Amino acid sequence: MITLLCIVGVVCLGGLQFLPGVSGEKLTRVAVIVVSALSGCLATVLAGSLSMGEERTSGTQSWTLTLPISAGLQWFIKLAVAIFASFAGLAIAVTVAQAVFGAPFVDILGEAFGRQRLLFFFSVFTVPSLLTFAAFWCACAGKGTIRAALWVFPALGAVVLATALGAWLGEKLLRNGSVIDFLVLRFHPFPFSDRTVSPILSLTFGGSKMFWLVPPLLLALIQSRRLFRREPQDGFLSEIRHLLPVAIVAMLCSFLPRIPVAFLYRAAAQVNGTIIETHEAVGKIVDVTKLDAAHPRQLTGEDLAKAAPLSERARRLLINSTITVVPKGGDPLWLQSHKNLSEYFTTVHFGNDWDCTAYGPYFHCKTPTGWWGYPTHP
Repeated sequence: MITLLCIVGVVCLGGLQFLPGVSGEKLTRVAVIVVSALSGCLATVLAGSLSMGEERTSGTQSWTLTLPISAGLQWFIKLAVAIFASFAGLAIAVTVAQAVFGAPFVDILGEAFGRQRLLFFFSVFTVPSLLTFAAFWCACAGKGTIRAALWVFPALGAVVLATALGAWLGEKLLRNGSVIDFLVLRFHPFPFSDRTVSPILSLTFGGSKMFWLVPPLLLALIQSRRLFRREPQDGFLSEIRHLLPVAIVAMLCSFLPRIPVAFLYRAAAQVNGTIIETHEAVGKIVDVTKLDAAHPRQLTGEDLAKAAPLSERARRLLINSTITVVPKGGDPLWLQSHKNLSEYFTTVHFGNDWDCTAYGPYFHCKTPTGWWGYPTHP
């Protein structure tokens, strides 16, 4: 009925575009809003909540469980039919609107769902399916269609908020990870290789990041199947109690991928900070006006630690390292194109065969597997 109402509304809007002085673009945008609100939102919520909600309200749910069909199969059929009905209704409404308004309707709709055709159709199927499943879950957890429909968006909002909270905690860990700094300094104080960084970034923030949506969705599926065969309790506390595990899993799935990224970031930050700190400490104890390129000044990490205050991070990384200080020099073109260079260059020969040279705000490291830091050097 709602889909039919949506189609009638779209056809009426299409007739208005032939009137003089009426903006076709504005009518198209109104049609997008009508289709999204009626078929994309209201119809999908009712499709997911009606069957279970009405059975729970009338008290026939317990009777249907006595039929010679397993409860699991009944649950699957109801959920599949609800998802298919919501998708079919939305697809029909979008098709009619496209026929009435043409390509501009798809272009405006694509602004929200993506202009790529494959992404567009994937979004048109995925978004209403998730919304329908959320309504079905609420109908299984609650009692009554209206109650389930009213509970859909607060429940989704709680899960989204939990996901955002997990991301926020992950960012805090990324920026201020004292515990991670301790572990990094103890077990892996230098940046990870590209062969390690690439798969970690791919699994966390790359093309595989959608995998982290699976655990909360899978938990919600298992919950809905279990709640399907149980009589719901009165009161919203019951729904909150069932929603809490899903929200916690969503928060963890948003937080946990940031832990390996935090290790990558903090490992790089340790070396970065140590190089800059060493370069600044050298400038305080060495008379740079007396430096000679032919006779570089040699220091050890222990010598520098005795002469200048260093952080625990720098003291640990400078163990078994040597420091070479030379006056500014090198390729004139490079020196001219880079501003704010210091009057001396500091090279730290770390104990793991990393050679890192600081030029002021820039530094370049030669490693056994390549380079790290600023891509060019004088």
